[in-house]
Amino acid sequence: DLFDFVSGAGLNGDRTTKQEVIQHALDWSGSDASEMIMVGDRKYDVLGARSFGIDCIGVRYGFSQGDELEQCGCTMIAETPEDILTYITG
Repeated sequence: DLFDFVSGAGLNGDRTTKQEVIQHALDWSGSDASEMIMVGDRKYDVLGARSFGIDCIGVRYGFSQGDELEQCGCTMIAETPEDILTYITG
């Protein structure tokens, strides 16, 4: 009950690029990209979100390496899931 919808790459080969995954989420929600926040652990998540004008929270507790998240322009970087909640709730 914390999420309305989760979009990802399809196991059948659908949505193979990050842009396709994000477009799928936009299409499903009917929302404007400005109403969304991407949470990702790799530069591909950040760059995909930026291509739609979506803010992206980079998470350190994923698979990113080195300063990958800083270099690709995250809106913020979260060390813990609680950091995301703090950002979203202000």
